[in-house]
Amino acid sequence: DSENARKSEYVQKEREIVEKLMAGGKKINLLNIELDKFNIWDDGCYDYIRRQISYRIRKTKVFISYQHKNSLFAEKVKNALSERGFSVWTDLDMTAGDLWNVSVNNAIKEHSYKNGLFLLLSSESDFNSFYVKRELETAIMHGSLVLPVLFGGSKMNAFINLPINSFLFDESNFDKEIERLINVINDL
Repeated sequence: DSENARKSEYVQKEREIVEKLMAGGKKINLLNIELDKFNIWDDGCYDYIRRQISYRIRKTKVFISYQHKNSLFAEKVKNALSERGFSVWTDLDMTAGDLWNVSVNNAIKEHSYKNGLFLLLSSESDFNSFYVKRELETAIMHGSLVLPVLFGGSKMNAFINLPINSFLFDESNFDKEIERLINVINDL
């Protein structure tokens, strides 16, 4: 926030972009944006900054889909991600009187479309769950980034026929695995 920064057209444009992206409470992590590769400040610079910032925003919101028999594991993952700065939504965030379909669809749009991640926690039989299928279909329909997290000996079955990678979570070392999961999320 130096005097030079306040006078710099580049810094002011960057701040303007960040302020627009932060509208609505979006969290933004610090970035190292290499502007020295641009000879002049043009639309390419603006697009580059927008992409870099949007890329980081995407990493901060997570929608967790799971089957209720796995609610303890889902809550543990939610708490671990929340403690590390992620905005995480599960159906446990619904209040009495909320309409399930409306709440879940809105949460999928808010937490996994464009600026987030749809985290599919799955044990072996979860892909047969009506609700898990419906949430996944909604996420796919909205163009969400989907990351299946397989645990409890789960393997991908024929229900998921997508060109996506999955994350195998070893529950025996939760803290190590949650850090590994965060690294995978940050690399998406």
